[in-house]
Amino acid sequence: MAGRKPNIVFFHVDNLGYGELGCYGGGILRGADTKRIDAFAREGFQLLNYAPEALCTCTRSAFLTGRHAIRSGNHTVPLGACEGVGLVAWERTIGDILSQAGYATMCLGKWHVGDGNGRWPTDHGFDEWYGPPHSYDESLWETDPWYVPGRDPVSYMLDARKGKPPKEAAKLTYELKRNVDVEYKRRAFRFMEENGAAKRPFLLYFNHTMLHTPVVPRDEYKGKSGHGDFADSLLELDGDFGELLDKIDALGLCDDTIVVLAGDNGPEPSLLHFGMSGFFDGSIGTSMEGALRTPCIVRWPKRISAGRRSNEIFHVTDWFTTLITMAGLEVPCDRVIDGKDQSPFLYGQQKESNREGF
Repeated sequence: MAGRKPNIVFFHVDNLGYGELGCYGGGILRGADTKRIDAFAREGFQLLNYAPEALCTCTRSAFLTGRHAIRSGNHTVPLGACEGVGLVAWERTIGDILSQAGYATMCLGKWHVGDGNGRWPTDHGFDEWYGPPHSYDESLWETDPWYVPGRDPVSYMLDARKGKPPKEAAKLTYELKRNVDVEYKRRAFRFMEENGAAKRPFLLYFNHTMLHTPVVPRDEYKGKSGHGDFADSLLELDGDFGELLDKIDALGLCDDTIVVLAGDNGPEPSLLHFGMSGFFDGSIGTSMEGALRTPCIVRWPKRISAGRRSNEIFHVTDWFTTLITMAGLEVPCDRVIDGKDQSPFLYGQQKESNREGF
């Protein structure tokens, strides 16, 4: 439709090492043929030098605000439930800006960049949110042999709508974490159906649980790879992303939708859930290349040419500036914005990115 603002689906993958996906040198070599994501890479622009931050909180804050996380007080991961930390009211997220421009906005999955009234997704431009306030490690609390119910902390999923305080939903358990992406997909499909039918542009910020600890597949993927839980979980990630793409196609929204798949930092180093950083050394939480280079692919048919790859640098803050620009909106000028507008680079109008370092 002429003049229509694009829908935006940002599919954020937790702890995605450079060596996991087939299109980045993993796939069948990791025991799992990631055929849906690999096909998506052929349909879009594959970034080979995409730079997140070293930890999930820092990366997510940088994406949401276009500002280095230290500017927003999110330069490290808060330990436990620390109410009164994270994004303050005067920070403007991509959700704030798109919502004010008439977009429907949904956040699914972990937030982990603010805790307490005024700091939730629904305080920062998102119409809806369902997910854990912190991280999926908390699903392991009850599996600890020293955990004492009634004495030790309990974590719940939160369900929120703009203008209302979040409500506690299901308890975040090991089993819930293992299966919750099914609920995320259900809500995402409903959101896209409603707004597609209404011809209202939307932002879907989908934070998948994989490959964050515990990396354990749902029953439908258990044993599917023949190479253990981690490879099964890679297949699950690939399958869920493929279902999301299929839904976009079924709704006739493909040409009008920018889809980004991006890792939030390098892989998990713990023995039970060990990820791979491919050609690079390092894992989550380090300052090594393996923490600071993850997969990232973008597709927008007819606007971003298919089958392109580049080793030019693209930083996570750049998505804020680039996506807002692609939506035909103005980037805030009343604060320091660290993200560069990379739309000319993505459109193929220039070979070089607008960034020399980070």
